[in-house]
Amino acid sequence: MDILYHALTGIAISKSMGGSDPALAAVAAILPDIVGATPFYYYKFRQALASPPTAFPRLLFTLLTSNKFSNAIDAASYRITHSLFAALGVAILAYFVYPNSWIIISLSYLSHILIDIPTHEGDFATRICYPWDMHTRLGKNWSTNWQVSLAFWLYLGSVYLVIG
Repeated sequence: MDILYHALTGIAISKSMGGSDPALAAVAAILPDIVGATPFYYYKFRQALASPPTAFPRLLFTLLTSNKFSNAIDAASYRITHSLFAALGVAILAYFVYPNSWIIISLSYLSHILIDIPTHEGDFATRICYPWDMHTRLGKNWSTNWQVSLAFWLYLGSVYLVIG
């Protein structure tokens, strides 16, 4: 799902658990995409910079919407941050850095991974035990399948109605 959806999910988790810092939960919920996709955007930007200046905007748009990794580094970065092993690492780190909020931070990060399993496919499909297991679970791309996107947004909206 998109970053806004993940951030709102983190806030909902914090709110439902009586957390005192919903912004921290929102950051934790978008962290897999922020950290994992940074190399993806970096390599696409560098590739577009190698083109003539007049072709830069069009090429950058084409590259960014291709949904293909440029190399093994950006693929590994994305897949590692979307694995349960990264979630465990975040939980351990949060336990020591934010001892009063570590459960909310951990659940917010984990929610990102769990939401991405049914909403991603192809190269961006979630490999929950990466790098040991490259299997993906069946998912539908949320950005090209409006039914999946609508269902998830309706579910999140109902969660917000319940937690008030």
